[in-house]
Amino acid sequence: LFIEDIDGFPCRHKYLNRIKERLSPDTLLKYAILANSVALAKYAIEREANLTKETFVSSAIHSSKITLIHIKEKLDYIEEAMEAAFKHKNYGSIRHLARKTKHLEKYIGLCNEEQKYQMIKKDLIKIFVKRNADNIDG
Repeated sequence: LFIEDIDGFPCRHKYLNRIKERLSPDTLLKYAILANSVALAKYAIEREANLTKETFVSSAIHSSKITLIHIKEKLDYIEEAMEAAFKHKNYGSIRHLARKTKHLEKYIGLCNEEQKYQMIKKDLIKIFVKRNADNIDG
């Protein structure tokens, strides 16, 4: 991971704690998402990093676990994140976001169009059936 926001600071593991303190929380969150580091993301959030549409979409592309953090914070932009996860084939993020999206049928249809999405299609159908069963029971 190349961090360009720390002018002249040596990027070695032994300096990691000082690097973390020097970066702004938002920059730290950006790099945590790219590095798929949940611990670093939680640290950035503790330091009051802003969870935004951009961080949600980026996490949907790069890190399903950080996507879950955004979902737990009840951030909007589920559809934008789902589009990004689907486009970049982040199956973990797709599975998490499928439970929240209102347009699950759309993504099942997209799976039908592309052979490479058959793996996720089964999961989407399971979520769709469960959701419909819950609606009938509830």
